[in-house]
Amino acid sequence: MGLNFMKLLRLKAVIALTTLSKSSIYEKLDPASRYYDQTFPQRVLLGARSVAWREDDIHQWIGSRTNLPMSSSKTAFSEEIKPLHSRGYKRLEKD
Repeated sequence: MGLNFMKLLRLKAVIALTTLSKSSIYEKLDPASRYYDQTFPQRVLLGARSVAWREDDIHQWIGSRTNLPMSSSKTAFSEEIKPLHSRGYKRLEKD
């Protein structure tokens, strides 16, 4: 019988992955907020003052927002960014 381990992400990692601010994340979790998003992953309570989010849930949410398959949402951002010179921009030279 194989064990399935679930990776949990702390707030700083969720901020880095979603590019949302701390307050935006908590606004999405608050049903009384006008920014409430019922699709945003719920936090997991680790202790009295400690929370985390399931990594798979965060990646699924990102994939649903970007219309990408879940497996490609982990690397989509790094693969889409190209250097400016490859997009036809020229480097400005100093006088």
